[in-house]
Amino acid sequence: MTFSVRGTNRSCVIPALLRRRAVLGLVLACGVALVGCSNGDSGTSFHGAKLGMAPRDVRDRFDLAALGAFKITSPGDELVLDWAPSRTGEGTVESARFEFHAGMLVAVRARLAQRDPEAAGSPLLATKTAVVARTRAEGVGYTLLARDCPTHRDEEKRLLQQGP
Repeated sequence: MTFSVRGTNRSCVIPALLRRRAVLGLVLACGVALVGCSNGDSGTSFHGAKLGMAPRDVRDRFDLAALGAFKITSPGDELVLDWAPSRTGEGTVESARFEFHAGMLVAVRARLAQRDPEAAGSPLLATKTAVVARTRAEGVGYTLLARDCPTHRDEEKRLLQQGP
């Protein structure tokens, strides 16, 4: 949409304003999307392992994998990856257990040193997709549960009822 006035160059003013508004709208939309994406992992990951990952992805993306070893067990229909550090007392994660249901990571249970980044935070964090519980006694007990997993539904409800 343009208009022109004789003797002036106003025909380009309106399109320039529309372009500026369109660019501003695009920048704002991208900013909101980036903030949403960066906060999307809040409470759904543990040292690079994210809820919903397959066992292979957890082994590949767990930040501390190279500092220890995984042991695979299969109690019933479930799959469990237990991780332990090669040298005790050297890192900030003393042990970690990754539980899978239908091939997807649905729970993480770990013992952490107080200085581990995941040890910081409130005793209970509940989002739409996950529940994180921290207990503090001789280090930190850390539990991350997917809220849509039927296997852990009772545990999720119990944690939420107990509160922080």
